[in-house]
Amino acid sequence: MTPPKDRIVVDNPRTWVEMLHQIQEADAALAAKSEDGTVKPLLGQVTGQDRPLAGDGWVRPYDGLDIYWTHATGAHEVHGEIRAKYNALGGASGPLGYPLTDETGTPDQVGRYNHFQNGSIYWTDHTGPFHVSGPVRDTWAEQGWERGALGYPVTDQHTPNGLTPADHPRLSWAVFENGAILSTSDGRSVAGAAKISSDDMRRVVRRFFDEAFHTSPDNVGLHPPVELVDVSKWSYGFWNASPRVTTFALHGFHDNGLWADTDFKILVGLTFRLVWTDSFTEPTAKSLVVALEFLRVVGEGNSPFGGGFPLVAAEVIAGVTSAVHARFFRGGPDPAQPEVPDGSIFLASLPTGISQHGDGNVDVLDVMTTAAGGLVVLVNPLPTAPVDLGLFRVNQAQAALNAFVNP
Repeated sequence: MTPPKDRIVVDNPRTWVEMLHQIQEADAALAAKSEDGTVKPLLGQVTGQDRPLAGDGWVRPYDGLDIYWTHATGAHEVHGEIRAKYNALGGASGPLGYPLTDETGTPDQVGRYNHFQNGSIYWTDHTGPFHVSGPVRDTWAEQGWERGALGYPVTDQHTPNGLTPADHPRLSWAVFENGAILSTSDGRSVAGAAKISSDDMRRVVRRFFDEAFHTSPDNVGLHPPVELVDVSKWSYGFWNASPRVTTFALHGFHDNGLWADTDFKILVGLTFRLVWTDSFTEPTAKSLVVALEFLRVVGEGNSPFGGGFPLVAAEVIAGVTSAVHARFFRGGPDPAQPEVPDGSIFLASLPTGISQHGDGNVDVLDVMTTAAGGLVVLVNPLPTAPVDLGLFRVNQAQAALNAFVNP
């Protein structure tokens, strides 16, 4: 081990003999780990000197990974996206502490993880690397980890800031592929959910496009059926995974007068999410938006142009494509709702019920598209006694969703 150039600051003074023994123990453990058959192919070149860390910890950095050691935890490596997230959270000096495992494949053979002293980071190529800890992780473990109904985490675990130095909100939650887990001063639990079914989502999407076409001067309309074609997986993100994309097929027509109608099909990919303006304090309300992910308009009928006079039909398809794009893309944020980015449309405002005083409180956690193509609002399920506030929140959110589906 090459001695560090910087002076070692020792919080708990030990004799030089004790320190020498520690350095020798760390050196031997780091060297042995670097020769491990699963670790050695990942190493690359050493990129720096061995560094002493908090407590009796040491780290040896390489191109491909970092090896950490303490007397209590032993030597373990961290690499790839998990390493990047671990470093972004402060590494061994951050909230997770030292690694307790090497990066390891999950039992379902889809993802990877490292366990740390105070939590874990889980990664898949379709979600990204996200950390969970404490009671939230305990509840996820009880649910079966990634093989349970919730799936993998799609956000880092979040704890709101206190509004004053005396405030330490006992409030933390993480969102997973199929739900959320919340920990509060009242306990810990899987989030409650108010739901819009996939059939109702098809009706909502049809109404949205039907209203847009009725205001259009192009004399276009929609036939009744709307099909739910596909629901994607979550997509990779480092800080937040991107939500599922739902693909709908809508069938429309253009009245050509004496000519046959021009029939067309709209294939549209949409995502639903909450957005808000970033600030130190948690938002008291978040905006539900729908974003256009992709669009394709094609002709239907007995010709490639969807019937009718070909030149008119081609113009109709181009016009419908342009009109839908213009509905979503304004060239900047929504002037009336600045938190709504270009490419998205504001749908509704959802009060979060957030409090950052004392132990803290929250009512609404997030929204997500389900794997079946429905939409759920995830709410705080606690406490359940002496009054079941969780059930009250679900019923309140469900009433709002029902009014959204049937205005």
